[in-house]
Amino acid sequence: PYASVDLIDALEDFGIIVIQTQLSNSIEGRYNDLWLMGYATGNLDNAEILAEDIENKINILTSLSNQGENSTKTVLALSWWDAYWTAGNGSTEDAIIQLAGGKNVAAANGVESNNTIEKELLISMNPEMILITQSVQWGGQDFYDDLMSDESLASIEAIKNDEVYKVNSNRWTTLSYWNIKGSEELAKILWDLDD
Repeated sequence: PYASVDLIDALEDFGIIVIQTQLSNSIEGRYNDLWLMGYATGNLDNAEILAEDIENKINILTSLSNQGENSTKTVLALSWWDAYWTAGNGSTEDAIIQLAGGKNVAAANGVESNNTIEKELLISMNPEMILITQSVQWGGQDFYDDLMSDESLASIEAIKNDEVYKVNSNRWTTLSYWNIKGSEELAKILWDLDD
Protein backbone atom coordinates (compact mmCIF):
# COMPACT_ATOMS: atom_id res chain seq x y z
CA PRO A 1 0.00 0.00 0.00
CA TYR A 2 2.97 2.36 0.31
CA ALA A 3 3.97 2.02 -3.35
CA SER A 4 3.44 5.25 -5.21
CA VAL A 5 1.00 5.57 -8.09
CA ASP A 6 3.94 6.66 -10.28
CA LEU A 7 5.81 3.43 -9.55
CA ILE A 8 2.75 1.32 -10.31
CA ASP A 9 2.13 3.24 -13.54
CA ALA A 10 5.79 2.82 -14.59
CA LEU A 11 5.66 -0.94 -13.99
CA GLU A 12 2.41 -1.26 -15.91
CA ASP A 13 3.87 0.81 -18.75
CA PHE A 14 6.54 -1.91 -19.09
CA GLY A 15 3.79 -4.54 -19.34
CA ILE A 16 4.23 -5.82 -15.79
CA ILE A 17 1.04 -6.85 -14.03
CA VAL A 18 0.84 -5.18 -10.62
CA ILE A 19 -1.19 -6.43 -7.67
CA GLN A 20 -1.26 -4.08 -4.71
CA THR A 21 -2.20 -5.69 -1.40
CA GLN A 22 -2.93 -4.51 2.10
CA LEU A 23 -0.37 -5.01 4.87
CA SER A 24 -1.27 -7.60 7.47
CA ASN A 25 0.84 -8.55 10.48
CA SER A 26 -1.22 -11.59 11.47
CA ILE A 27 -0.73 -15.26 10.69
CA GLU A 28 -4.13 -15.28 8.98
CA GLY A 29 -3.00 -12.35 6.83
CA ARG A 30 0.12 -14.30 5.80
CA TYR A 31 -2.05 -17.23 4.71
CA ASN A 32 -4.29 -14.90 2.69
CA ASP A 33 -1.24 -13.32 1.02
CA LEU A 34 0.18 -16.75 0.26
CA TRP A 35 -3.04 -17.93 -1.38
CA LEU A 36 -3.39 -14.67 -3.33
CA MET A 37 0.16 -14.96 -4.69
CA GLY A 38 -0.36 -18.64 -5.48
CA TYR A 39 -3.54 -17.81 -7.39
CA ALA A 40 -2.02 -14.81 -9.19
CA THR A 41 1.02 -16.78 -10.32
CA GLY A 42 -0.78 -20.05 -11.07
CA ASN A 43 1.03 -21.90 -8.30
CA LEU A 44 -1.81 -23.07 -6.07
CA ASP A 45 -0.24 -26.52 -5.61
CA ASN A 46 2.96 -24.96 -4.29
CA ALA A 47 0.96 -22.53 -2.17
CA GLU A 48 -0.79 -25.51 -0.56
CA ILE A 49 2.55 -27.19 0.20
CA LEU A 50 3.90 -23.99 1.75
CA ALA A 51 0.68 -23.41 3.73
CA GLU A 52 0.92 -26.93 5.18
CA ASP A 53 4.57 -26.33 6.10
CA ILE A 54 3.65 -23.06 7.82
CA GLU A 55 0.80 -24.74 9.70
CA ASN A 56 3.12 -27.52 10.91
CA LYS A 57 5.69 -25.00 12.12
CA ILE A 58 3.01 -22.95 13.90
CA ASN A 59 1.70 -26.10 15.62
CA ILE A 60 5.22 -27.02 16.78
CA LEU A 61 5.91 -23.51 18.08
CA THR A 62 2.54 -23.35 19.84
CA SER A 63 3.11 -26.75 21.42
CA LEU A 64 6.60 -25.74 22.53
CA SER A 65 5.46 -22.52 24.15
CA ASN A 66 2.53 -24.32 25.84
CA GLN A 67 5.02 -26.77 27.41
CA GLY A 68 7.19 -23.92 28.69
CA GLU A 69 7.07 -22.23 32.04
CA ASN A 70 3.97 -20.23 32.97
CA SER A 71 5.91 -17.00 33.04
CA THR A 72 7.82 -16.40 29.84
CA LYS A 73 10.62 -13.94 29.39
CA THR A 74 9.81 -10.36 28.56
CA VAL A 75 11.25 -9.61 25.14
CA LEU A 76 11.93 -6.29 23.43
CA ALA A 77 12.63 -5.93 19.71
CA LEU A 78 14.88 -2.90 19.37
CA SER A 79 16.76 -0.94 16.72
CA TRP A 80 18.37 2.47 16.42
CA TRP A 81 17.96 4.91 13.55
CA ASP A 82 17.34 8.43 14.74
CA ALA A 83 16.04 7.19 18.09
CA TYR A 84 15.26 3.93 19.86
CA TRP A 85 12.68 2.10 17.77
CA THR A 86 10.66 -0.78 19.15
CA ALA A 87 7.79 -2.97 18.04
CA GLY A 88 4.59 -2.84 20.02
CA ASN A 89 1.08 -4.17 19.76
CA GLY A 90 0.01 -5.05 16.22
CA SER A 91 3.52 -5.09 14.75
CA THR A 92 5.12 -7.90 12.78
CA GLU A 93 7.66 -8.35 15.56
CA ASP A 94 4.88 -8.62 18.16
CA ALA A 95 3.34 -11.55 16.27
CA ILE A 96 6.76 -13.22 15.98
CA ILE A 97 7.48 -12.83 19.71
CA GLN A 98 4.06 -14.15 20.72
CA LEU A 99 4.27 -17.18 18.43
CA ALA A 100 7.66 -18.10 19.91
CA GLY A 101 6.20 -17.96 23.42
CA GLY A 102 7.70 -14.67 24.57
CA LYS A 103 5.96 -11.69 26.12
CA ASN A 104 6.39 -8.47 24.16
CA VAL A 105 7.22 -5.94 26.87
CA ALA A 106 6.70 -3.00 24.48
CA ALA A 107 3.10 -4.09 23.80
CA ALA A 108 2.56 -4.61 27.54
CA ASN A 109 3.68 -0.99 28.06
CA GLY A 110 1.22 0.46 25.57
CA VAL A 111 3.50 0.87 22.55
CA GLU A 112 1.49 0.56 19.34
CA SER A 113 2.94 -0.73 16.08
CA ASN A 114 6.54 0.29 15.29
CA ASN A 115 7.35 3.42 17.23
CA THR A 116 10.09 5.37 18.94
CA ILE A 117 10.62 5.28 22.69
CA GLU A 118 12.67 7.38 25.07
CA LYS A 119 15.64 5.95 26.94
CA GLU A 120 13.73 6.32 30.22
CA LEU A 121 10.94 4.04 28.95
CA LEU A 122 13.51 1.51 27.74
CA ILE A 123 14.99 1.43 31.24
CA SER A 124 11.61 1.23 32.99
CA MET A 125 10.43 -1.62 30.72
CA ASN A 126 13.45 -3.58 31.97
CA PRO A 127 13.22 -6.38 29.37
CA GLU A 128 14.74 -9.74 30.21
CA MET A 129 15.77 -10.18 26.59
CA ILE A 130 16.55 -7.64 23.86
CA LEU A 131 16.55 -8.56 20.19
CA ILE A 132 18.37 -6.21 17.86
CA THR A 133 16.43 -6.43 14.61
CA GLN A 134 18.74 -4.11 12.71
CA SER A 135 21.12 -5.73 10.25
CA VAL A 136 24.87 -5.43 10.75
CA GLN A 137 25.07 -3.68 7.34
CA TRP A 138 22.72 -0.99 8.65
CA GLY A 139 24.47 -0.43 11.97
CA GLY A 140 23.25 -3.37 14.04
CA GLN A 141 26.69 -4.25 15.42
CA ASP A 142 27.42 -0.62 16.29
CA PHE A 143 24.06 -0.35 18.03
CA TYR A 144 24.76 -3.58 19.96
CA ASP A 145 28.15 -2.26 21.05
CA ASP A 146 26.67 1.10 22.12
CA LEU A 147 23.84 -0.60 24.02
CA MET A 148 26.19 -2.92 25.90
CA SER A 149 28.64 -0.13 26.81
CA ASP A 150 26.08 2.50 27.86
CA GLU A 151 26.41 2.63 31.64
CA SER A 152 23.01 4.30 32.02
CA LEU A 153 21.45 1.08 30.65
CA ALA A 154 23.50 -1.34 32.77
CA SER A 155 20.62 -2.03 35.18
CA ILE A 156 18.41 -3.51 32.43
CA GLU A 157 18.06 -7.25 33.02
CA ALA A 158 18.82 -8.18 29.40
CA ILE A 159 22.05 -6.19 29.42
CA LYS A 160 23.06 -7.23 32.93
CA ASN A 161 22.53 -10.94 32.09
CA ASP A 162 24.01 -10.80 28.58
CA GLU A 163 20.64 -11.56 26.95
CA VAL A 164 20.99 -9.15 24.04
CA TYR A 165 20.89 -10.90 20.66
CA LYS A 166 21.42 -9.75 17.11
CA VAL A 167 18.78 -11.54 15.04
CA ASN A 168 18.38 -11.95 11.30
CA SER A 169 16.55 -8.78 10.27
CA ASN A 170 15.14 -10.47 7.14
CA ARG A 171 13.11 -12.73 9.42
CA TRP A 172 11.82 -9.91 11.62
CA THR A 173 11.14 -6.91 9.41
CA THR A 174 9.51 -8.42 6.33
CA LEU A 175 5.87 -9.34 5.86
CA SER A 176 6.38 -12.89 4.69
CA TYR A 177 6.88 -16.54 5.46
CA TRP A 178 10.26 -15.54 6.89
CA ASN A 179 8.44 -14.39 10.03
CA ILE A 180 7.95 -18.07 10.95
CA LYS A 181 11.74 -18.42 10.73
CA GLY A 182 12.01 -15.44 13.12
CA SER A 183 9.74 -17.22 15.62
CA GLU A 184 11.83 -20.37 15.29
CA GLU A 185 15.01 -18.35 15.85
CA LEU A 186 13.54 -16.76 18.99
CA ALA A 187 12.13 -20.05 20.29
CA LYS A 188 15.61 -21.59 20.12
CA ILE A 189 16.90 -18.74 22.30
CA LEU A 190 13.90 -18.64 24.66
CA TRP A 191 13.78 -22.36 25.29
CA ASP A 192 17.55 -22.98 24.96
CA LEU A 193 17.21 -25.40 22.05
CA ASP A 194 19.78 -26.58 19.54
CA ASP A 195 17.26 -27.71 16.87
